[in-house]
Amino acid sequence: MQWLRDLPVRRKLVLAFTTVAALTLALGGMSVRQLGQVERQASAVGENYLPSVHALTTIRKHLLQHRTYELQHMLSASADERRTYEARIAASRDSIAAVRAGFAIGSEEERRLLGAFDAALAPYWASSDHLLALSRWETREMADSARLYSRGASFEALQRAQATLGAVVDQNATGAERAAAAAGATYQQARIVVLAIALLALGGGIGLAFLLGRLIVRPLHEVRERAESLRAHCVHDLGAAMQALAAGDLTADAEPRTTPVPVSGRDEIGQLATAVNGLIGGTQDTIAAFRTARDA
Repeated sequence: MQWLRDLPVRRKLVLAFTTVAALTLALGGMSVRQLGQVERQASAVGENYLPSVHALTTIRKHLLQHRTYELQHMLSASADERRTYEARIAASRDSIAAVRAGFAIGSEEERRLLGAFDAALAPYWASSDHLLALSRWETREMADSARLYSRGASFEALQRAQATLGAVVDQNATGAERAAAAAGATYQQARIVVLAIALLALGGGIGLAFLLGRLIVRPLHEVRERAESLRAHCVHDLGAAMQALAAGDLTADAEPRTTPVPVSGRDEIGQLATAVNGLIGGTQDTIAAFRTARDA
């Protein structure tokens, strides 16, 4: 602590302001760091999981449309109607292929689940082609076979494809929930850290102000008190005694009542206190000399 007392007043002030500025800079840096983590986690939700869920939902929609067109193909009354639905079925397959080709894989688990979906989708396409072939025959026997096949093997193939697709959707939904939860937790942690640093900066500023008050204001107050005591008592009493002595009064006396200023540092205030102590000592020496001359 003595090193701080010995610092010049200017350096004390610079040190105080630098410390507060450093704490404020730390507060800003921590805030930016925590907000960066929140931004990265929010980006994972907005740029990865949500687009993936949207793409998978689009695939599911086209898959259901594909199934609907199959059933409408079976109910068609003419070859022209069947060709219309076959064109729509082909468009649905192309849409699913396009979305699947542009799908951004975010993890090895997602790659595995999508591989399972691709593996389940191929048998469904094959079953669909077989169903359409049965549906093109305009006989009751083939129509019955098509209906039975659509309720059996074709439906089971569709269910397997939908189940594997649902697993990918669930995986992305779970990842989005985890990322959102992590972003929320990071935000709460950031609030606590930022608040703690803000309180630390506030406490540090108040502490430095109090410390500087003790190191600067208190010694100045003591210097002022000693200077006032020197003027009001020692110098005043010595002047009055010397005037009385000049008038022939040998009973007049002056008493040195001012004590020296405690010097605790070598800064400007300490130097001022030393100078005031020199005045006090000189005045006390003068009083002693006056007493000696009076009593001789």
